[in-house]
Amino acid sequence: MEKYKSLFPFLPLLAWYLLFIVLMAKPEFHGDEIRYTSHVEMILNGQYTDADNPNIRHGPLFPMTLLPIAWVGLPWLFGKILNAFWLVGGMMFLYEVLRKGMGHRPALIAVYIVGLFPTLQAEIMYLAYEPLAVFLMCGYLYYLVSAMEPDGNIRQAIFAGLFLGGLALTKTMIGHVTITMAILTLGVAIWKRTPAVWRGFWVHVSAIVAFIPYLLFMYSLTGKPFFWGNQGGEILYWKTSPHAGEFGSWFQSAKVLRGDRIPDLTASGNEQLIERHQSVFQSIQGKSFIEQDEALKAIAKENLKKHPEAFVANSAASFVRLWFNFPFSYTPQKMTTLFHLIPGMLLLVMLGISLLIGLWNLPRMPMPLVYGMLFAMIYIGGITLLNGRTRHLIPIMPILIWFISYVWTHWIKLSIAGPSSPEFSQTNT
Repeated sequence: MEKYKSLFPFLPLLAWYLLFIVLMAKPEFHGDEIRYTSHVEMILNGQYTDADNPNIRHGPLFPMTLLPIAWVGLPWLFGKILNAFWLVGGMMFLYEVLRKGMGHRPALIAVYIVGLFPTLQAEIMYLAYEPLAVFLMCGYLYYLVSAMEPDGNIRQAIFAGLFLGGLALTKTMIGHVTITMAILTLGVAIWKRTPAVWRGFWVHVSAIVAFIPYLLFMYSLTGKPFFWGNQGGEILYWKTSPHAGEFGSWFQSAKVLRGDRIPDLTASGNEQLIERHQSVFQSIQGKSFIEQDEALKAIAKENLKKHPEAFVANSAASFVRLWFNFPFSYTPQKMTTLFHLIPGMLLLVMLGISLLIGLWNLPRMPMPLVYGMLFAMIYIGGITLLNGRTRHLIPIMPILIWFISYVWTHWIKLSIAGPSSPEFSQTNT
Protein backbone atom coordinates (compact mmCIF):
# COMPACT_ATOMS: atom_id res chain seq x y z
CA MET A 1 0.00 0.00 0.00
CA GLU A 2 2.88 2.33 0.84
CA LYS A 3 4.27 2.27 -2.70
CA TYR A 4 0.92 3.54 -4.08
CA LYS A 5 0.77 6.42 -1.60
CA SER A 6 2.36 8.79 -4.11
CA LEU A 7 -0.69 8.31 -6.37
CA PHE A 8 -3.20 9.64 -3.83
CA PRO A 9 -2.73 13.41 -4.51
CA PHE A 10 -3.60 12.82 -8.18
CA LEU A 11 -6.71 10.68 -7.73
CA PRO A 12 -9.06 13.71 -7.54
CA LEU A 13 -7.66 14.88 -10.88
CA LEU A 14 -8.17 11.46 -12.43
CA ALA A 15 -11.72 11.25 -11.06
CA TRP A 16 -12.53 14.71 -12.40
CA TYR A 17 -11.13 13.95 -15.85
CA LEU A 18 -13.04 10.69 -16.14
CA LEU A 19 -16.30 12.24 -14.95
CA PHE A 20 -15.90 15.24 -17.25
CA ILE A 21 -15.10 13.07 -20.29
CA VAL A 22 -17.95 10.62 -19.72
CA LEU A 23 -20.49 13.40 -19.19
CA MET A 24 -19.29 15.83 -21.88
CA ALA A 25 -18.00 13.63 -24.71
CA LYS A 26 -20.34 13.42 -27.71
CA PRO A 27 -20.75 10.46 -30.06
CA GLU A 28 -20.46 12.59 -33.21
CA PHE A 29 -17.00 13.69 -34.32
CA HIS A 30 -15.84 17.27 -33.85
CA GLY A 31 -13.12 19.19 -35.72
CA ASP A 32 -9.85 17.26 -35.99
CA GLU A 33 -11.46 14.04 -34.74
CA ILE A 34 -12.63 13.24 -38.26
CA ARG A 35 -9.09 13.53 -39.60
CA TYR A 36 -7.55 11.45 -36.81
CA THR A 37 -10.06 8.61 -36.97
CA SER A 38 -9.86 8.46 -40.78
CA HIS A 39 -6.09 8.22 -40.52
CA VAL A 40 -6.34 5.42 -37.97
CA GLU A 41 -8.64 3.46 -40.27
CA MET A 42 -6.20 3.98 -43.15
CA ILE A 43 -3.29 2.68 -41.06
CA LEU A 44 -5.34 -0.38 -40.05
CA ASN A 45 -5.86 -1.04 -43.74
CA GLY A 46 -2.09 -1.14 -44.23
CA GLN A 47 -1.47 2.35 -45.61
CA TYR A 48 -0.07 5.39 -43.79
CA THR A 49 -1.07 7.75 -46.60
CA ASP A 50 -1.78 7.58 -50.32
CA ALA A 51 1.65 6.89 -51.81
CA ASP A 52 0.63 8.51 -55.12
CA ASN A 53 -0.76 11.64 -53.49
CA PRO A 54 0.53 12.00 -49.89
CA ASN A 55 -1.56 14.14 -47.58
CA ILE A 56 0.16 14.65 -44.22
CA ARG A 57 -1.69 17.02 -41.89
CA HIS A 58 -0.38 15.96 -38.46
CA GLY A 59 2.33 13.99 -36.69
CA PRO A 60 2.13 10.19 -36.54
CA LEU A 61 2.27 9.46 -32.82
CA PHE A 62 -1.21 10.47 -31.67
CA PRO A 63 -3.04 8.35 -34.30
CA MET A 64 -0.73 5.47 -33.35
CA THR A 65 -1.93 5.65 -29.73
CA LEU A 66 -5.50 5.17 -30.99
CA LEU A 67 -4.67 2.11 -33.09
CA PRO A 68 -5.22 -0.49 -30.32
CA ILE A 69 -8.67 0.95 -29.59
CA ALA A 70 -9.71 0.80 -33.24
CA TRP A 71 -8.10 -2.61 -33.77
CA VAL A 72 -10.00 -4.17 -30.85
CA GLY A 73 -13.19 -2.43 -31.98
CA LEU A 74 -13.83 -0.44 -28.82
CA PRO A 75 -15.95 2.73 -28.97
CA TRP A 76 -14.00 5.92 -29.57
CA LEU A 77 -15.03 7.03 -26.08
CA PHE A 78 -12.14 4.89 -24.81
CA GLY A 79 -9.75 7.05 -26.84
CA LYS A 80 -11.10 10.08 -25.00
CA ILE A 81 -10.83 8.30 -21.65
CA LEU A 82 -7.18 7.68 -22.46
CA ASN A 83 -6.74 11.47 -22.25
CA ALA A 84 -7.31 11.27 -18.48
CA PHE A 85 -4.44 8.84 -18.00
CA TRP A 86 -2.06 10.80 -20.24
CA LEU A 87 -2.77 13.91 -18.18
CA VAL A 88 -2.44 12.28 -14.77
CA GLY A 89 0.81 10.63 -15.85
CA GLY A 90 2.07 14.01 -17.01
CA MET A 91 1.05 15.70 -13.76
CA MET A 92 2.97 13.07 -11.77
CA PHE A 93 6.10 13.80 -13.78
CA LEU A 94 5.58 17.55 -13.38
CA TYR A 95 5.06 17.24 -9.62
CA GLU A 96 8.44 15.55 -9.25
CA VAL A 97 10.08 18.33 -11.27
CA LEU A 98 8.49 21.09 -9.18
CA ARG A 99 8.89 19.37 -5.82
CA LYS A 100 12.68 19.43 -6.13
CA GLY A 101 12.73 23.21 -6.33
CA MET A 102 9.85 24.34 -4.15
CA GLY A 103 8.58 21.57 -1.88
CA HIS A 104 5.41 19.47 -1.74
CA ARG A 105 2.56 21.97 -1.27
CA PRO A 106 3.58 24.66 -3.83
CA ALA A 107 4.40 21.91 -6.32
CA LEU A 108 1.00 20.28 -5.89
CA ILE A 109 -0.81 23.62 -6.25
CA ALA A 110 1.10 24.36 -9.46
CA VAL A 111 0.32 20.91 -10.82
CA TYR A 112 -3.40 21.41 -10.24
CA ILE A 113 -3.23 24.81 -11.97
CA VAL A 114 -1.81 23.09 -15.05
CA GLY A 115 -4.15 20.12 -14.84
CA LEU A 116 -7.29 22.25 -14.47
CA PHE A 117 -6.31 25.11 -16.78
CA PRO A 118 -9.46 26.05 -18.76
CA THR A 119 -7.85 25.78 -22.20
CA LEU A 120 -6.79 22.22 -21.47
CA GLN A 121 -10.20 21.34 -20.05
CA ALA A 122 -11.79 22.40 -23.32
CA GLU A 123 -9.83 19.71 -25.21
CA ILE A 124 -9.93 16.61 -23.00
CA MET A 125 -13.41 15.50 -24.08
CA TYR A 126 -12.24 15.13 -27.69
CA LEU A 127 -9.87 12.86 -29.57
CA ALA A 128 -7.17 15.51 -29.35
CA TYR A 129 -3.37 15.42 -29.23
CA GLU A 130 -3.00 17.89 -26.36
CA PRO A 131 -3.22 15.45 -23.39
CA LEU A 132 -0.59 13.21 -24.98
CA ALA A 133 1.57 16.29 -25.68
CA VAL A 134 1.36 17.37 -22.03
CA PHE A 135 2.41 13.87 -20.89
CA LEU A 136 5.39 13.85 -23.25
CA MET A 137 6.43 17.39 -22.31
CA CYS A 138 6.34 16.59 -18.60
CA GLY A 139 8.32 13.39 -19.16
CA TYR A 140 10.91 15.39 -21.11
CA LEU A 141 11.19 17.94 -18.28
CA TYR A 142 11.50 15.24 -15.62
CA TYR A 143 14.35 13.44 -17.34
CA LEU A 144 15.99 16.70 -18.45
CA VAL A 145 16.20 17.80 -14.80
CA SER A 146 17.45 14.36 -13.75
CA ALA A 147 20.08 14.26 -16.51
CA MET A 148 21.44 17.71 -15.67
CA GLU A 149 21.81 17.07 -11.94
CA PRO A 150 25.39 16.49 -10.71
CA ASP A 151 24.73 12.74 -10.39
CA GLY A 152 22.79 12.55 -13.68
CA ASN A 153 23.77 10.16 -16.44
CA ILE A 154 23.52 9.71 -20.18
CA ARG A 155 20.72 7.16 -19.82
CA GLN A 156 18.47 9.85 -18.33
CA ALA A 157 19.46 12.19 -21.17
CA ILE A 158 18.39 9.55 -23.70
CA PHE A 159 15.05 9.06 -21.91
CA ALA A 160 14.49 12.83 -22.02
CA GLY A 161 15.30 12.77 -25.72
CA LEU A 162 12.83 9.96 -26.37
CA PHE A 163 10.03 11.91 -24.68
CA LEU A 164 10.95 15.05 -26.64
CA GLY A 165 11.22 13.09 -29.88
CA GLY A 166 7.77 11.66 -29.21
CA LEU A 167 6.48 15.18 -28.63
CA ALA A 168 7.90 16.27 -32.00
CA LEU A 169 6.09 13.33 -33.61
CA THR A 170 2.88 14.56 -31.96
CA LYS A 171 3.20 18.31 -32.50
CA THR A 172 5.48 18.77 -35.50
CA MET A 173 6.39 22.37 -34.62
CA ILE A 174 8.38 20.86 -31.74
CA GLY A 175 10.73 19.24 -34.25
CA HIS A 176 11.90 22.66 -35.46
CA VAL A 177 12.27 23.87 -31.86
CA THR A 178 14.29 20.77 -30.95
CA ILE A 179 16.81 21.32 -33.73
CA THR A 180 17.19 24.96 -32.70
CA MET A 181 17.68 23.87 -29.08
CA ALA A 182 20.33 21.33 -30.11
CA ILE A 183 22.33 24.10 -31.78
CA LEU A 184 21.98 26.47 -28.82
CA THR A 185 22.76 23.85 -26.17
CA LEU A 186 25.85 22.82 -28.14
CA GLY A 187 27.06 26.40 -27.88
CA VAL A 188 26.38 26.45 -24.12
CA ALA A 189 28.14 23.09 -23.68
CA ILE A 190 31.24 24.31 -25.54
CA TRP A 191 31.23 27.46 -23.40
CA LYS A 192 30.51 25.87 -19.99
CA ARG A 193 32.37 22.57 -20.55
CA THR A 194 30.67 20.69 -17.69
CA PRO A 195 29.32 17.13 -17.90
CA ALA A 196 25.81 18.21 -16.84
CA VAL A 197 25.58 20.83 -19.59
CA TRP A 198 26.86 18.35 -22.17
CA ARG A 199 24.10 15.95 -21.09
CA GLY A 200 21.63 18.78 -21.78
CA PHE A 201 22.95 18.89 -25.33
CA TRP A 202 22.69 15.10 -25.75
CA VAL A 203 19.04 15.28 -24.69
CA HIS A 204 18.20 17.24 -27.82
CA VAL A 205 20.46 15.17 -30.05
CA SER A 206 18.66 12.04 -28.80
CA ALA A 207 15.33 13.64 -29.69
CA ILE A 208 16.53 14.33 -33.23
CA VAL A 209 17.69 10.73 -33.56
CA ALA A 210 14.22 9.63 -32.39
CA PHE A 211 12.34 11.47 -35.15
CA ILE A 212 14.83 11.05 -38.01
CA PRO A 213 13.30 7.69 -39.08
CA TYR A 214 9.97 9.43 -39.63
CA LEU A 215 11.60 12.16 -41.72
CA LEU A 216 13.37 9.50 -43.78
CA PHE A 217 10.01 7.81 -44.33
CA MET A 218 8.52 11.12 -45.44
CA TYR A 219 11.46 11.61 -47.79
CA SER A 220 10.81 8.22 -49.35
CA LEU A 221 7.19 9.28 -50.02
CA THR A 222 7.71 12.86 -51.15
CA GLY A 223 11.35 13.23 -52.17
CA LYS A 224 11.51 16.26 -49.88
CA PRO A 225 14.07 16.48 -47.05
CA PHE A 226 12.86 17.54 -43.60
CA PHE A 227 9.23 17.21 -44.69
CA TRP A 228 6.80 17.21 -41.75
CA GLY A 229 3.55 17.79 -43.61
CA ASN A 230 1.75 19.71 -46.32
CA GLN A 231 -0.32 22.12 -44.24
CA GLY A 232 2.35 24.81 -43.98
CA GLY A 233 1.45 26.48 -47.27
CA GLU A 234 -2.19 26.79 -46.27
CA ILE A 235 -1.28 28.33 -42.90
CA LEU A 236 1.14 30.78 -44.49
CA TYR A 237 -1.40 31.73 -47.15
CA TRP A 238 -3.92 32.82 -44.52
CA LYS A 239 -1.20 34.37 -42.36
CA THR A 240 -0.02 36.68 -45.16
CA SER A 241 -3.50 37.64 -46.36
CA PRO A 242 -3.55 41.44 -46.79
CA HIS A 243 -7.34 41.94 -46.92
CA ALA A 244 -8.99 44.43 -44.60
CA GLY A 245 -10.87 42.88 -41.71
CA GLU A 246 -8.67 39.76 -41.68
CA PHE A 247 -6.25 38.82 -38.91
CA GLY A 248 -4.35 35.92 -40.50
CA SER A 249 -6.45 33.21 -38.82
CA TRP A 250 -6.66 29.85 -40.54
CA PHE A 251 -9.75 28.55 -42.36
CA GLN A 252 -10.31 25.08 -43.74
CA SER A 253 -9.63 25.33 -47.47
CA ALA A 254 -12.22 22.68 -48.39
CA LYS A 255 -15.02 24.74 -46.83
CA VAL A 256 -13.91 27.88 -48.65
CA LEU A 257 -13.66 25.93 -51.90
CA ARG A 258 -17.23 24.63 -51.51
CA GLY A 259 -18.53 28.02 -50.39
CA ASP A 260 -19.82 26.57 -47.09
CA ARG A 261 -21.40 28.62 -44.34
CA ILE A 262 -18.65 28.63 -41.71
CA PRO A 263 -19.80 28.64 -38.04
CA ASP A 264 -19.12 31.75 -35.92
CA LEU A 265 -18.60 34.04 -38.92
CA THR A 266 -20.99 36.89 -39.63
CA ALA A 267 -23.10 36.42 -42.77
CA SER A 268 -21.38 39.33 -44.51
CA GLY A 269 -17.99 38.09 -43.33
CA ASN A 270 -18.66 34.65 -44.74
CA GLU A 271 -19.56 36.17 -48.08
CA GLN A 272 -16.39 38.27 -48.11
CA LEU A 273 -14.26 35.26 -47.21
CA ILE A 274 -15.64 33.21 -50.09
CA GLU A 275 -15.47 36.11 -52.52
CA ARG A 276 -11.84 36.90 -51.70
CA HIS A 277 -10.39 33.40 -51.43
CA GLN A 278 -12.52 30.79 -53.19
CA SER A 279 -10.94 31.48 -56.59
CA VAL A 280 -7.47 30.82 -55.17
CA PHE A 281 -8.40 27.34 -54.01
CA GLN A 282 -10.27 26.66 -57.23
CA SER A 283 -7.11 27.47 -59.19
CA ILE A 284 -5.09 24.76 -57.39
CA GLN A 285 -7.85 22.16 -57.06
CA GLY A 286 -6.48 19.81 -59.75
CA LYS A 287 -2.99 19.65 -58.23
CA SER A 288 -1.66 17.03 -55.80
CA PHE A 289 -1.68 17.91 -52.11
CA ILE A 290 2.05 18.64 -52.12
CA GLU A 291 1.72 20.76 -55.26
CA GLN A 292 -1.13 22.67 -53.61
CA ASP A 293 1.12 23.25 -50.61
CA GLU A 294 3.88 24.61 -52.84
CA ALA A 295 1.44 26.82 -54.77
CA LEU A 296 0.07 28.35 -51.56
CA LYS A 297 3.58 28.95 -50.26
CA ALA A 298 4.38 30.79 -53.51
CA ILE A 299 1.29 32.99 -53.08
CA ALA A 300 2.23 33.62 -49.45
CA LYS A 301 5.73 34.63 -50.51
CA GLU A 302 4.31 37.15 -52.98
CA ASN A 303 1.91 38.50 -50.36
CA LEU A 304 4.82 38.93 -47.96
CA LYS A 305 6.84 40.85 -50.54
CA LYS A 306 3.97 43.15 -51.48
CA HIS A 307 2.35 43.58 -48.06
CA PRO A 308 4.91 43.02 -45.28
CA GLU A 309 2.87 45.27 -42.99
CA ALA A 310 -0.05 42.80 -43.21
CA PHE A 311 2.18 39.97 -42.05
CA VAL A 312 3.41 42.05 -39.11
CA ALA A 313 -0.16 43.00 -38.13
CA ASN A 314 -1.36 39.41 -38.52
CA SER A 315 1.56 38.17 -36.43
CA ALA A 316 0.57 40.59 -33.67
CA ALA A 317 -2.99 39.23 -33.88
CA SER A 318 -1.59 35.69 -33.81
CA PHE A 319 0.30 36.46 -30.57
CA VAL A 320 -2.88 37.83 -28.99
CA ARG A 321 -4.86 34.75 -30.11
CA LEU A 322 -2.25 32.51 -28.51
CA TRP A 323 -3.22 33.84 -25.08
CA PHE A 324 -6.83 35.03 -25.48
CA ASN A 325 -8.22 33.07 -28.48
CA PHE A 326 -9.21 36.23 -30.36
CA PRO A 327 -9.29 38.04 -32.77
CA PHE A 328 -10.39 35.81 -35.65
CA SER A 329 -11.14 37.10 -39.13
CA TYR A 330 -14.80 38.02 -39.74
CA THR A 331 -15.75 36.71 -36.29
CA PRO A 332 -17.68 38.81 -33.73
CA GLN A 333 -16.71 38.60 -30.08
CA LYS A 334 -18.79 36.33 -27.85
CA MET A 335 -19.24 35.81 -24.13
CA THR A 336 -17.34 32.54 -24.47
CA THR A 337 -14.24 34.63 -25.24
CA LEU A 338 -14.06 35.28 -21.47
CA PHE A 339 -13.37 31.56 -20.99
CA HIS A 340 -9.95 32.16 -22.56
CA LEU A 341 -9.52 35.89 -21.87
CA ILE A 342 -9.48 35.81 -18.06
CA PRO A 343 -7.06 32.89 -17.49
CA GLY A 344 -4.95 34.02 -20.45
CA MET A 345 -4.60 37.50 -19.02
CA LEU A 346 -3.62 36.17 -15.59
CA LEU A 347 -1.09 33.82 -17.14
CA LEU A 348 0.45 36.48 -19.38
CA VAL A 349 0.71 39.09 -16.60
CA MET A 350 2.30 36.66 -14.16
CA LEU A 351 4.65 35.39 -16.86
CA GLY A 352 5.68 38.95 -17.74
CA ILE A 353 6.47 39.76 -14.09
CA SER A 354 8.29 36.45 -13.71
CA LEU A 355 10.41 37.08 -16.81
CA LEU A 356 11.59 40.43 -15.48
CA ILE A 357 12.49 39.00 -12.08
CA GLY A 358 13.87 35.81 -13.61
CA LEU A 359 16.21 37.70 -15.94
CA TRP A 360 17.49 39.72 -12.97
CA ASN A 361 18.23 36.47 -11.12
CA LEU A 362 19.35 34.49 -14.17
CA PRO A 363 22.74 33.45 -12.73
CA ARG A 364 20.92 31.77 -9.81
CA MET A 365 18.33 29.98 -11.92
CA PRO A 366 18.67 26.20 -12.43
CA MET A 367 20.05 25.40 -15.88
CA PRO A 368 17.21 22.94 -16.77
CA LEU A 369 14.67 25.70 -16.08
CA VAL A 370 16.67 28.11 -18.26
CA TYR A 371 16.64 25.50 -21.03
CA GLY A 372 12.92 24.96 -20.53
CA MET A 373 12.11 28.65 -20.85
CA LEU A 374 14.40 29.00 -23.86
CA PHE A 375 12.47 26.12 -25.43
CA ALA A 376 9.15 27.81 -24.60
CA MET A 377 10.21 31.19 -26.00
CA ILE A 378 11.39 29.64 -29.29
CA TYR A 379 8.11 27.74 -29.54
CA ILE A 380 6.02 30.84 -28.83
CA GLY A 381 7.95 32.78 -31.46
CA GLY A 382 7.44 30.05 -34.06
CA ILE A 383 3.74 29.61 -33.36
CA THR A 384 3.21 33.38 -33.44
CA LEU A 385 4.71 33.51 -36.93
CA LEU A 386 2.32 30.74 -38.05
CA ASN A 387 -1.09 30.44 -36.42
CA GLY A 388 -1.49 31.25 -32.74
CA ARG A 389 -4.46 29.82 -30.83
CA THR A 390 -4.83 29.10 -27.12
CA ARG A 391 -4.79 25.33 -27.68
CA HIS A 392 -1.32 25.70 -29.22
CA LEU A 393 -0.07 26.99 -25.86
CA ILE A 394 -1.01 23.75 -24.08
CA PRO A 395 2.14 21.71 -24.90
CA ILE A 396 4.39 24.28 -23.17
CA MET A 397 2.01 25.09 -20.32
CA PRO A 398 4.00 22.86 -17.89
CA ILE A 399 7.14 24.91 -18.62
CA LEU A 400 5.40 28.24 -18.13
CA ILE A 401 3.81 27.23 -14.82
CA TRP A 402 7.11 25.71 -13.64
CA PHE A 403 8.91 28.96 -14.38
CA ILE A 404 6.25 31.19 -12.79
CA SER A 405 6.04 28.96 -9.70
CA TYR A 406 9.80 28.87 -9.25
CA VAL A 407 10.18 32.65 -9.50
CA TRP A 408 7.24 33.39 -7.21
CA THR A 409 8.33 30.92 -4.52
CA HIS A 410 12.00 31.98 -4.57
CA TRP A 411 12.15 35.72 -5.26
CA ILE A 412 8.69 37.19 -4.62
CA LYS A 413 7.17 37.58 -1.17
CA LEU A 414 3.59 38.76 -0.65
CA SER A 415 2.18 39.87 2.69
CA ILE A 416 -1.10 41.40 3.77
CA ALA A 417 -0.91 43.77 6.71
CA GLY A 418 -3.10 46.58 7.96
CA PRO A 419 -1.84 49.94 9.27
CA SER A 420 -0.04 49.75 12.58
CA SER A 421 -2.10 50.71 15.61
CA PRO A 422 -0.58 53.10 18.20
CA GLU A 423 -2.70 51.52 20.94
CA PHE A 424 -1.49 48.09 19.98
CA SER A 425 2.11 49.28 19.93
CA GLN A 426 1.77 50.89 23.40
CA THR A 427 0.08 47.79 24.82
CA ASN A 428 2.95 45.61 23.73
CA THR A 429 5.82 47.85 24.92
